[in-house]
Amino acid sequence: MPAETPDDLLDWLDREAEAFSGATTREYYLNRAGLKDDLALAPIFERHADLFRRETVDRVLGAETDDPRYAHLRELAVDGYLEQAAKELTEQIAARETADTVEWEGEQLPYRAVQQRVMNEPDAWRRHELDLRRLDVTAAQNELRQRRWDLLYGQTRDLGFASYVTLCDQLGSLGLDRLRETMERFLWETDKSYRDRLEQELRAIG
Repeated sequence: MPAETPDDLLDWLDREAEAFSGATTREYYLNRAGLKDDLALAPIFERHADLFRRETVDRVLGAETDDPRYAHLRELAVDGYLEQAAKELTEQIAARETADTVEWEGEQLPYRAVQQRVMNEPDAWRRHELDLRRLDVTAAQNELRQRRWDLLYGQTRDLGFASYVTLCDQLGSLGLDRLRETMERFLWETDKSYRDRLEQELRAIG
């Protein structure tokens, strides 16, 4: 990792981030498309270990630069640091999603294929029943997801952020307080119109 100027750091981050993102995007695609049974993130993180070391993240968070790449690369470095900490749990979740099935009318449906089956089912009762079975399988996986989020929240606080929401707000320049106020006003102003239209549509389909 370069130790000279913020520009040197960002140049290095830019190159590393492109290679890392390409590798992880391909790995997720192969797993979720059913072309690979496992999601092997650990070897990719190992190849790019310098990118997500605590020293790297601290330097990025402390950098002072007007470089237009900075905000994006800062977010990538922090997100990657968190994901690196959770990679084993991410792999375990992906393995469950790949291996688990949903029983439906004597058939074992792959878990990841059920949502599409629900969307294509014309009968409302059957859609509902199939989705309930999918949710049961999801619930059985959720302990892993809870452990993953607990780990991410802990790492977030360790980096000095008050919460995961604060991290996302600051690094993504989201303006969540302003967005919440805007959306609350929108919901209040459109509530009657929404309910009137919903009642019309529900009445039309019985």
